[in-house]
Amino acid sequence: MLRFAFKTRPRKLKATFGPASGPEGRIDRLKMLVTALMRYERIETRHDYCDETRGYAERLIQIAIKNGDKCPETMELADYWLLNGRIICMSKRGAVKWIRTLSMPRGICVFGEHLFVADMKEDNIQVFTLHGDFMKTILSHDDEIRRPQVVTINNTGDKLLVAMAPPYHNDCIKIFDLKYQKKDAVHKTEKQNQKGTSCFVS
Repeated sequence: MLRFAFKTRPRKLKATFGPASGPEGRIDRLKMLVTALMRYERIETRHDYCDETRGYAERLIQIAIKNGDKCPETMELADYWLLNGRIICMSKRGAVKWIRTLSMPRGICVFGEHLFVADMKEDNIQVFTLHGDFMKTILSHDDEIRRPQVVTINNTGDKLLVAMAPPYHNDCIKIFDLKYQKKDAVHKTEKQNQKGTSCFVS
């Protein structure tokens, strides 16, 4: 059950995206707020926006806890309310070099010629080049990655740390051995070892 009184009639929100935005503008604004609340766990805006967003967010969390991430209807609902995120690389002068769209990128880390991205919605760690080209997914749901929030690498580059968040009893930090392959062996080793403690970067 929800822990607060949920109003079945929607509140009137003025000037969501201008006077001509209509109901679509209201939904778009609420999607942005719900996504931001899930991503950053805290938002600051007008009280009526916050109070209305809380109802949708709490209901979405309640359904997710009840049905889990294997329920097609629940995942369809999450896809509707949670917007895709983007990684934008810009020059020192503010010019956009490249843009990559992911489900919900939460943490990034650069080491050498590699960009590591934690995608909270897809439950994985992806690797890109510094030019924005996708290389591979080195950790995923099969490696017990759940809602990754932060990804970082130690100074020597041989340890990958992933911090995860609730509510799936996974509020912890996992450490993986990071191994680099030679350029001529890009496609030879694609999977993690049986212990699940090492991941390979081409």
